[in-house]
Amino acid sequence: MRNIVPHARIHGPIAHGDLLRLELGPETTVLIIDGVYYQRPAVRHKEILYALERGTAVVGASSMGALRACELRYAGMVGIGEVYNQFAEGRLDSDDEVAVSHLGAEDDHLPRTVALVSLRAACRRRVSERRISPEVADAAVAAVRELYFTERTPFAVRSALRQAGFPPAEAGELVSDLGRSHGDVKYADAEHALRVVSGIGRRQDGSVVRTAHLHRWLRTYGPAARDAQAATVLQLVWPRMPECYEELVSHELARLWKVDPVLAELGAEFSRRTGIDSVSTELAEYWLENAGSLSDGCELGRLAVATHRSWPGVITVLDQLARHSAVRDVWEAACGLSDDVSEFNCTLLERDPGYLPVRIPHATAAGWLAQRWQTGSVRRAALARGFLGEEDAVQAARRFIPFDLEFGLALGDG
Repeated sequence: MRNIVPHARIHGPIAHGDLLRLELGPETTVLIIDGVYYQRPAVRHKEILYALERGTAVVGASSMGALRACELRYAGMVGIGEVYNQFAEGRLDSDDEVAVSHLGAEDDHLPRTVALVSLRAACRRRVSERRISPEVADAAVAAVRELYFTERTPFAVRSALRQAGFPPAEAGELVSDLGRSHGDVKYADAEHALRVVSGIGRRQDGSVVRTAHLHRWLRTYGPAARDAQAATVLQLVWPRMPECYEELVSHELARLWKVDPVLAELGAEFSRRTGIDSVSTELAEYWLENAGSLSDGCELGRLAVATHRSWPGVITVLDQLARHSAVRDVWEAACGLSDDVSEFNCTLLERDPGYLPVRIPHATAAGWLAQRWQTGSVRRAALARGFLGEEDAVQAARRFIPFDLEFGLALGDG
């Protein structure tokens, strides 16, 4: 690969979030070849659209790249190669065609199984060379397709080919041609893409809808990811987070509504804008921690804070957290703790490639939060700390729980 593109930055198979970590812009070209989707979430379409919006040329070939290029060909992503053409023309329609099981980074991601699309191409070539009949080729593809992609090992594929009518020597030769050689259509497409990608033109400027999901992904994986994770640490473990969050939102609402940042005035303006003149029991039970401890006007102000969203599903005031005066003494500690958690999770993933914090049950994570926050309502406590609700807090907590069980998760109160 280095011989073809000596100045390229080479990464492993792309996963969700990887694209957002790159320096995206008109000076960048991204070629997607392989990607994960079985043990880790796959690269999202919105991530590619975001890169395209920033002027980055995004090209796909061979495997996951061919799939995404086909799906986004009308949005500006460019597809290259035979595998891409088959998807774009409707001759293939399943991601099962390109799926393989592979080894880890320490083994250079070598494939353990055979891709169905590669087998199809190899069979077609042998039919054209009159080495096998079309009927044998069809039977071979059908037999291998019956195997789950993780079970399509070279041994299993050879056995399926022989049962389909392949001569034993021919079956062995075909399987030997697949993998990292020009006899494999995925390999050939990848090499061709590497040779031509530098000449791919950039698309015209476009736009992508900034959904709540994209906003969350950018905070999690983008240039400000470290700050976002430090903010999450404070949301989870800092005792003063509720009062700090209330102050941040109060000042933001005061700026937007042109009133003083005090709960009584915020409550009056909230009432004027919404028509809600008092906090009902139902509203208090859903939204507010320690409801009933303040006057009606102040309770309305707290309701304004709890329900504030910059736009649906998005809270942006957390981006200001590092600049808050009360946070200065704990910010570096939060950043360090976040780094330690990330490193520990990487270690766990190296030990067990199947490790994913998302597999921690909701009830387990919610119980962990309830105990940490000493609350009977994880939802209300989460809202008071700047989460969108219980599910948002649970998703954030999952990656911290293994570290807490091993070392303890603690941060001073500043």
